[in-house]
Amino acid sequence: MVWLLRLQERRVACPKTTRFHSMARWSTFLFLLLSLAGQAQRIAFEYDTRPTIELAGRTLPNAWAGGLNACQFATLPLDADARPDLVVFDRVTSRISTFLATTGPNNALFWQHAPQYERLFPTIGNWFYLVDYDGDGRKDLFASAPSGIQVWRNATPANGTLAWQLVTPSLQTDALSGIRSNVYVAGPDTPAITDLDGDGDVDVVAFDPTGNQAVYYQNLSKQRTNAAAPAGLDFRTEPGCWGRFRKEFCNDFTANADCAATGGRQGDPNGRPNHTGNTIRLQDVDGDGKPELIFGYVDCNNLSVLHNTGPSNQNAAFTRFEYDFPKQNPVRFASFPAAFFDDLDGDGLTDMVASPNVYVNERGLFDFRSTNHFYRNAGTATAPDFQLVRTDFLQSDMLDLGENAAPVLADLDGDGDLDLLVGNGGVPLANGFRASLWQFENKGTTSNPAFSLVTTDYLGLTTTDSLTYLRPTFADLDGNGSLDLVLSGFSKTGSVLRWLPNSAAKGAAMRFTPATARSLTLSDGYSAASPVLFTDFDADGKADLLVSGSAGNISYYRNSGSVSEPAFTLVTDRFAGFDFAFDNRNASLALTDVNGDNQKRLMLATRTGQLRVYKLASQPTQAATLLDTLGTLPTAGLNPILATGDLSGDGLPDLVLGSLAGGLRYVRNTSDKVSAVLAVEPVSTWAFPNPTNRYVTIRAPHGGQVEVISIDGRTVLTPIRVGAHIDQPLDLGTLSSGVYLLRLSAADQPTKVSRVVLGR
Repeated sequence: MVWLLRLQERRVACPKTTRFHSMARWSTFLFLLLSLAGQAQRIAFEYDTRPTIELAGRTLPNAWAGGLNACQFATLPLDADARPDLVVFDRVTSRISTFLATTGPNNALFWQHAPQYERLFPTIGNWFYLVDYDGDGRKDLFASAPSGIQVWRNATPANGTLAWQLVTPSLQTDALSGIRSNVYVAGPDTPAITDLDGDGDVDVVAFDPTGNQAVYYQNLSKQRTNAAAPAGLDFRTEPGCWGRFRKEFCNDFTANADCAATGGRQGDPNGRPNHTGNTIRLQDVDGDGKPELIFGYVDCNNLSVLHNTGPSNQNAAFTRFEYDFPKQNPVRFASFPAAFFDDLDGDGLTDMVASPNVYVNERGLFDFRSTNHFYRNAGTATAPDFQLVRTDFLQSDMLDLGENAAPVLADLDGDGDLDLLVGNGGVPLANGFRASLWQFENKGTTSNPAFSLVTTDYLGLTTTDSLTYLRPTFADLDGNGSLDLVLSGFSKTGSVLRWLPNSAAKGAAMRFTPATARSLTLSDGYSAASPVLFTDFDADGKADLLVSGSAGNISYYRNSGSVSEPAFTLVTDRFAGFDFAFDNRNASLALTDVNGDNQKRLMLATRTGQLRVYKLASQPTQAATLLDTLGTLPTAGLNPILATGDLSGDGLPDLVLGSLAGGLRYVRNTSDKVSAVLAVEPVSTWAFPNPTNRYVTIRAPHGGQVEVISIDGRTVLTPIRVGAHIDQPLDLGTLSSGVYLLRLSAADQPTKVSRVVLGR
């Protein structure tokens, strides 16, 4: 803005300039101004961890890690120190989380959340496995593919940034039929990938399509090539069922099974596939030099250990079974446990962590705040002794409400800064699976927030309501200037959309009474799976409603009620051109001025976790324009919930993302901020006469708010509200002579500007 200041100084230094030349100069100035306004502005966000969150007097060291539910664990060096760091994949959210190995109190190993590495991983689902297949000393990535395995080679340059190179989208094997086919792994399963025969390349063990017997895929890359050559991926399917055992149901193992090479129970005419769901790990847990098979099943709540009594690993025979592993404090989950082995406390010994292998919290049986059971190896490398240390490994260091965290930012206590209110999907309580609202007070400042937990049951909803999947938001629905609380969720009778009037004055600490809650009724029904957004789209002073649909569309409901009694009428179920789109199903919505240009943009958090920014058209049925997909921002996981508010004090809205895993991510807005005087559309004429010596008449092209702005960007009169195409006088008599901009703005409408010359 230096050139602007110099232009002002030149005007003061030349008082004898004629009015004609002055007007010409101002015309040139406005032309430059509007040219700058037309230039594209950078929209950017990045993960940040600076706002603190305190629970029960403890500041959470990984507060914004986003929560964890059903996890898989592996170590891999992420930074330049070559120390093994931790990579966690959450099956519920399909999200990778990364943690650096750091030194904590008492020189103990501490896993520090490091989100900057998460975007370096490819998008995966179901399961992952890190193992060095090519012998270069770097772990490669094996991950789920449709009914198979995809392989990514670790292509990280020396002292460089982690990088992956796709080797194959579907790992192939020489099948028993003599043709090539995929190495089969069912999506719900997890395989074992290790050098089973000791020849220097990795083999695969996985269950067959029936889900009842294990198949050994032997890697022959060393046998079929020069043994000194790097190991590769050259597989052959071995006949029969590996380990000579079968299973069909929970803890239903049959030893010395006679399995046909094509699968199925030999001689059993009733042999049939059971529904799949098998987790396996190969780990020597009894010190005999041969790996045991650690097994979890979709219908079991326990881990079993199958002992190999055969002559070798490739010719294994599992004849002895234990149904409780480990023996002390055995793993117990509601269903489908899985085990992972690695050195997780930095003592050089292999520990174990167990977690459920589920996709959803079926029947609400899991408390997803505590589903990572860490067993420290208190024994030796050859005689491990797994002792339960904690059931919330990593989870205890982050904010974790269980599942489906739904945040909203608002000044709850009336002290002028933004507090935090978070709903969740629910946790198992004595009275059933219940959702609640967690209230956090901002004890910091407007630019340096510090959130402290006040209560995990704001308004006591767990005792008065049997609600699940609570989502709070705020809107002034009774027209008194204070924000009311809107809650959506599921009850025993169906979906709920209700609002609680705020009985406090504007700017005071909010007061809500659950008994005063009122239902909001929509003409075509409502599902609590659909996020809602309130905004005055038609600029009539009443909050309208946007509903994000299960088909990927957005419905626009106009508030056809009174200022104090809302009533919503469907205008279109294709708002802004959003039609059926799988990725946009139940997308979370926000409407905010992303870069300070006084233009509210629509933000979408898609089903896959991508954030998108759209420019809305002037009419609800006109298609929105995609401005940015924020492609450099790592995914927040499936189905994040958006909350916006300025937490850094820079005048730009930051984001708090609620995770399906029950935690939060803080995303700081680093966009290029547009100066207020540059935030304009091309000048139009809707104020007259011009020039004027005092009064102008405003005939606005649409309803909204009119501001009078000086050339240095200051708002110089109290903004007024105007209606569309209605003449309204405006008195400029208190202002000095000069050129002013009248800026008309409204939610979801393009900003309009009219220039007025005031002379005496």
